[in-house]
This record gives sequence, structure tokens and C-alpha cells, in this order.
Amino acid sequence: MFVREVSRGQWSPIYIGQADSLKARVPQHDRWADAVRAGATHAMSHTNPAGEQERLDEERDLIAYWNPPLNTHHRTDVK
Repeated sequence: MFVREVSRGQWSPIYIGQADSLKARVPQHDRWADAVRAGATHAMSHTNPAGEQERLDEERDLIAYWNPPLNTHHRTDVK
């Protein structure tokens, strides 16, 4: 997740994604510049060793819950 702090200790996701390797994905992520322009100051990560399908399911659920502005799929507030 690329996030911004909305109040002390409270974070709001700007973008949520999943990757096989954070080391390979984050340094050249295509949405980082957009996230920074949208107010992101930090990247947060969570590991899920259960495999790609579990990560994809978790990504979908998180996007549906948070509706981050830079995600274009799995959002629940799009008409």
C-alpha cells in the first residue's frame, strides 16, 4: 500500500497492490509518482505466503473496503 497519514497514527491508502517480490516491484512501481502527487508519504507492506490467489483475493477485498483513489479495479464506489 502507498499511504498518507490523515491524523497521528491513522493512515489512508492511496494505492493497494500485490506482488511476488516487493524488492523487485516497489523501486520501479509505475504508480509511485502518482501516489506521491496524491499525498502518499509511506509504503506499507504485509506478507501472505499462501500464494498468488490468496494475495489477489486479499488485494480485491482491501480495495473494495478502502476504495483507494489510484486503484481502478475492485472499487465499490464506482458507478
